[in-house]
Amino acid sequence: MGVTVEVHQVYKYPFEQVVASFLRKYPNPMDKNVIAVNTVEEKRDVSTGIIYRKRIAICRNVVPEILRKVSILKIPNIQLEEESWLNPQKRSMAIQSHCLTWTQYASMKEESVFQESMENPNWLQEDAVCCDFEFLQRTISGKRAPQSKRHGGEGPFHFRFSVRFEHWRDSIQSECKRLAGTKSPVFWFSSWSVP
Repeated sequence: MGVTVEVHQVYKYPFEQVVASFLRKYPNPMDKNVIAVNTVEEKRDVSTGIIYRKRIAICRNVVPEILRKVSILKIPNIQLEEESWLNPQKRSMAIQSHCLTWTQYASMKEESVFQESMENPNWLQEDAVCCDFEFLQRTISGKRAPQSKRHGGEGPFHFRFSVRFEHWRDSIQSECKRLAGTKSPVFWFSSWSVP
């Protein structure tokens, strides 16, 4: 079973302001879980003007302590890779991110598009398919196998859940609000689906 969350959000701020806030939102003192964000590649396509960026975020491992008894989860930090394509001419930015840690056991991804709002061209809207996380244990071996069999876990199992960090949105909104000195933007979920 998996959970997919589709999000539609409107920021009542200009495109350039929201994009600038997005690109500099981390690290910040309000979120101690994001340790660093490093730009590892940045280039501009001279023919299209599209700016490509690849960034690596280093985050504290926030997996609950009870789950860290499993050796693969007992690490201090998690790395995420984010790629973005900023098109200043079309005033849009596409973003794809995924987890680099535990890739042999898990996959997580998020895709977003920032573009001018249909409600007001001076606002920006974001449409996203959010953070589908899948944990796969393909084999059970060693000391854990007998214990797993006692609990009915003889074969592979799948554990999927949606991970959505609301502080990510709050960070962008706070920065936009600070820069503009206006009211908070509108935010709502458009749909939830559980396959």
